[in-house]
Amino acid sequence: MTWAPDAAQVAAVLHRAEERGLSHVHLGMFDGHGHLIAKRYHVANLEKSMTEGAHLVAAILAAAPSGTDMVASHPLADPARQFGDGVLRMDPASCRDFPLEPGGPGLLLIGEFVDATRAYCSRGQLSTELARWDELGLEVVGALEMESVALDETAASLAGKSAEALRLRRGYAPPYQLVGDPAELAYLDELNRVCEAMDVPLECQHTEFMYLLESSLRPTTGVRIADNAALYKNVAKLLARRHGFMMSFMARWHPQHQGCGAHFNVSLRDRDSGRPVFHDPDGRHGVSDELRWFVGGLQAYLPELMLLLAPNLNSYRRFAPGLFTPLNNTWGIDNKTVAHRVLADAPASARVEMRLAGADVSPHLGLTAVLAAGRLGLAERREPPAPVSGSGWHLEAAPEPALPLTFEAAIEAFEGSRIARDVLGESFVEAFVSDRRWQLERFQQTVTDWELRMFAEGG
Repeated sequence: MTWAPDAAQVAAVLHRAEERGLSHVHLGMFDGHGHLIAKRYHVANLEKSMTEGAHLVAAILAAAPSGTDMVASHPLADPARQFGDGVLRMDPASCRDFPLEPGGPGLLLIGEFVDATRAYCSRGQLSTELARWDELGLEVVGALEMESVALDETAASLAGKSAEALRLRRGYAPPYQLVGDPAELAYLDELNRVCEAMDVPLECQHTEFMYLLESSLRPTTGVRIADNAALYKNVAKLLARRHGFMMSFMARWHPQHQGCGAHFNVSLRDRDSGRPVFHDPDGRHGVSDELRWFVGGLQAYLPELMLLLAPNLNSYRRFAPGLFTPLNNTWGIDNKTVAHRVLADAPASARVEMRLAGADVSPHLGLTAVLAAGRLGLAERREPPAPVSGSGWHLEAAPEPALPLTFEAAIEAFEGSRIARDVLGESFVEAFVSDRRWQLERFQQTVTDWELRMFAEGG
């Protein structure tokens, strides 16, 4: 299997590797949970990997969120498939410095599956959706904001603990104040330096209510929006382990604390002229027709695609009153109590901020959902209801369609969605649903610490 990558980009990657005297480079991809899966390849195979592909066992896409279990019902985990390799097309435009390489800065390339395995590939799904936007003559611009919590735990100390027993790193409280703890400053400084070296620049960071760290990435274009977000999460977790703690992007880690959210900031510009499509100086609040229709698409179709934004059983623990999480399918102007916050007072900053996702989202699949729903809204010129003014948490009548705010309801909505199957394909939908039902089955077989407290001497 061959293809024709940009020759100049291939040559530039080869030159970087030769100039550094590298013997090996990292070739990787993102699984459906956003985990970076990578191999160290000899530099002699670098050109071939960009023109003919690299090989990786396809069953890696059947891994559970923990990375230590395999979802046996996933099609790629079927022994009848012989656990063969998939073919990864390494993207030369994705090449970045990898400062975590022992002995000096290395290189990292990101790829996506191009054979039959592509049906299950999150980056491949996003690339397909972006190609649809390219046909419309529109370029996608955006960035993610993600919340995380620093736990004073390791994989070993976590074993056997309940959520209530988890220890926090106290350096991230109170909110919006400077971090003064030397250990936390050392971690944040290294995190920023590594991200900058990998061309994953951070726009800003701040402590959030309560004990959360919120990191906003700088805007970029296309697939790099999701690549940067996924790389940030992986680097933040890896460096935390090196510093002796855990940086968690779990959607809800404690019953008495805020959950960790992720906000997708998305805008559009005309590919040829560079004109910001979402701003209209004559529109109310600067909102263009295209932005309004895009929001109409989000409201109409994201309820069916909710499982891509909140992909795990734990994701739905966030959807509870008092957690600063959207509870209704709403939009508004600079309103942080709604699902879709719109800002359009200036051309360069005109965007929609989709606030439904948890930090456990796959950036590639989450962005695919947002773009697909928005694209359908544009095509249909779908008008949203009036924007919410005031609290979006407390409404007399919530907009329809309602958001599926339980794991079971989201699975049913996604499985029955014609839109999901049209956008992502039958194979992806069936596998994704199967993986989520596996989570439910495993949880239903688990005896929780709450049950022990409630029923240990009962009966």
